[in-house]
Amino acid sequence: MHQKIISALLKILASVDGATLIINDENWSVYKIETFEASKSLGSDQWFRFNDDEDSWNISAAKEDFYYFISPHRDAKDRFSKIVMRVSVYGNKSYLDNFGKSIININELNLPVFKVDKFVPKVKVDGTMYSIDQMPEKIVGDLVIPRTMPLGEYNLPNGLQIGGDCNLIGTSLHELPERLVVGGNLDIRGSLIRKLPDELIVGGTLNISNTLIKDIQPRIGAHNVCWKKANTSKLPDNLFIKGNLDIQGSKEISKLPLKLTVGGDLHLIGTSVKSLPEDLIVGGKIYVNVGTDTINCKPEIRKKVVPIKIANHGADMEQIRRMLKTVI
Repeated sequence: MHQKIISALLKILASVDGATLIINDENWSVYKIETFEASKSLGSDQWFRFNDDEDSWNISAAKEDFYYFISPHRDAKDRFSKIVMRVSVYGNKSYLDNFGKSIININELNLPVFKVDKFVPKVKVDGTMYSIDQMPEKIVGDLVIPRTMPLGEYNLPNGLQIGGDCNLIGTSLHELPERLVVGGNLDIRGSLIRKLPDELIVGGTLNISNTLIKDIQPRIGAHNVCWKKANTSKLPDNLFIKGNLDIQGSKEISKLPLKLTVGGDLHLIGTSVKSLPEDLIVGGKIYVNVGTDTINCKPEIRKKVVPIKIANHGADMEQIRRMLKTVI
């Protein structure tokens, strides 16, 4: 009992705000680091990749946990006076010495062994870092998840409401949460997401270009839809888009669906669409490949057609700029 009391007192004396003391014996003090301030206080000046400033720390801490091993006996200039163990979402461990160099033969140092916490990815929400499984369901500003963040088994919470934009470009997310509401733009380009939730609401532009998505709902809850290089050969009949629909470069699409309604502009450059249907309704301009047949269109629709010549590297951008100036 006496020894337990002494150990408890030693832990209190060695405690540091923003760090949890894991082990404190005659050879090593081991801390789990939670904040940038604790990292600066206990870490090495050479761990600049994540210890240089608070932004660098937040980016690194979102992707891995940090444990600092500090020796009470080694000289401060000793390579192994301080060691950092980094633990990824997959449980992989890597080590750096006091000078920021990788340690290959870590077993030779006889570091204390303990059970590490399961790492949970962290995200910055309205200026505060949260574990992704504890993030608030209502976000005032933007949500950005870096493409380099290893998410593992974790996903965003169902019922998530985001007041600003949501940037999920290139992330490893496999699905969007149910009942997701985004007040601004939702960009999931290059992600692994295969399906859109039925109750999705996007106040701005939904960008699903270069994704594995094959289908969208006819009454999709987004103001604008950008689906360049779409992974499909057919859009749903009765598709209604309140704003703009952009399917440029979608070579597999050769025919527009029945009763397509687009409130804004319709971009068909680089698709295989060769004619416009009679029941097409578009409120803005219709950008098509040169040679697209408009004979079946209503006169008011035909007036909105803007043929664009496809150059070797895509559409003639100077021509598009000129056309847009006339629209504006």
